[in-house]
Amino acid sequence: MNIYEQVLKNACAGWFEMTILLVSGLIVPPLLLASLGKEGYGVWLLVGQVTAYLPILDLGVSSSVGRFVAKYKAKEDYKGLSRVISSSVFLFLASSILAVAATSAIWPNFSKFFHLSQEYFDIGRWLILLTGLGVAIDFPLRIGQGILEGMHRFDLMYLLRASGAFLRLLFIIVLFGWWGCRSLLVLGALAIVTTLVTDVLMCGFAYHKSSSAVNLKCAFVNLSSLKEIWSLSLSTLLVTIATLLFNQGQIISVGKIVGPGAVTIYALPVMLLTYGSMVIAYIIGAFRPMASRMQALNERERLQGLNIAGVKISFTISLFIAVIAVTFGYPFFRIWLHASKDLSAGDFATLSNVLAIMVIGFAIGVPQNVTSNMLSGVERQWFVALTSLAASVFGFCIGIVLTMKTSLGPYGMAIGWAAVFVVRGVFVLPASACRHFKIKSLSYFERAYWPPIVAATILIATAYITRAIFDVTSIASLALCIAFSAGVYAVAVYFLCLDEGQRLQIRSMVNQLRA
Repeated sequence: MNIYEQVLKNACAGWFEMTILLVSGLIVPPLLLASLGKEGYGVWLLVGQVTAYLPILDLGVSSSVGRFVAKYKAKEDYKGLSRVISSSVFLFLASSILAVAATSAIWPNFSKFFHLSQEYFDIGRWLILLTGLGVAIDFPLRIGQGILEGMHRFDLMYLLRASGAFLRLLFIIVLFGWWGCRSLLVLGALAIVTTLVTDVLMCGFAYHKSSSAVNLKCAFVNLSSLKEIWSLSLSTLLVTIATLLFNQGQIISVGKIVGPGAVTIYALPVMLLTYGSMVIAYIIGAFRPMASRMQALNERERLQGLNIAGVKISFTISLFIAVIAVTFGYPFFRIWLHASKDLSAGDFATLSNVLAIMVIGFAIGVPQNVTSNMLSGVERQWFVALTSLAASVFGFCIGIVLTMKTSLGPYGMAIGWAAVFVVRGVFVLPASACRHFKIKSLSYFERAYWPPIVAATILIATAYITRAIFDVTSIASLALCIAFSAGVYAVAVYFLCLDEGQRLQIRSMVNQLRA
């Protein structure tokens, strides 16, 4: 199989995984809300956010294994390959011990810290213990994913993860939808078992693909191997910490300051925008290696064009997500979560308002993820890591102050969440792109931002007129309104955002499909 066939295979498998995750994300929350109630579901979310911090105990090793496997496999240095994998397994085992210690320190005080009600006090403690130990057991199994990444078998990795997500979704539907289970401990055990099964299968496939080339030996573990792994992993660790502070840290803070019930109101918009960012992430994933290649060939003009094109594409998509979310957010939540009897009309209004605040910052800032990827590709990864961490700390502090010192509640934390995108997407990364890729600021705005803004103006008018005409009270009417708005926006983008060459390519593809 040539490289282009493998890239296509990997991309298709990745989109399949994203589809499963999207379907699961739409089905599971309303089902669990109806079964567990707002507080019970909030406790489940809190446990997930707290245990999400445990993976940082591997110090970024998970993200570096694949790159070293690819490096030594390409050189056919099987001794070096065995050395890196053996050292990684050793580090993962050490991380497991740290995870057990951290869980042992957290679980006795978890329920007291979040002021859980008597109904969930003991359950919350046992659930955090169960999930924390599950993470500890899973650490060594992560080597399988790293080996598959290094062998460029993303197709296998995506398909196995999608299978695990589908299996988890199926069991949740059966247990909590049909059988009426209301146990958080059952839900926790189900999440752990499906994750472990997926990672065991990855290890099995990785062993099958590499058993002839890799030997796991304690003798291969030495200080130089550990330093080599950490030299790459520490910058990635900073980005991971920034992401955790940005998402999990703010959700945990809402649970501590406002209460578990508010976690549900705050976390659902975060989840929806996470899926929205995945759509853009799959598009811009290749920008990092492309930037590396262009820099190596000193192709400055192509770097400029790549950055402008990537930002324009991302901004076009993020504006569509923002306008649809703001216009149809309230009816969407009413239709999506109608089965939950714990949510009031005020809760639905809060959900849609929190989403609106977040999505505005999201639309402004997420297009500059293109610049972030490209700067990492041209060896500016430490700049990306440090600015990501600084922006996350700033947004986290803003959210904490507004939530604690004002009556805004979840709105205050949503403002802090949006501020992270605004700081990076307006004040840091555009200036860095102009400076590093030698682009004039005014030209950058005119070429990357202005055409999508004009097209989005047409979308805004269309969406609001559509909502005023139609009574959006069902999935069918909501889908019809969004589809019509998307069609008008597509036409506007075609004429306003694409140049003649791009329009010619689209017409050629359409003609080929007709033929």
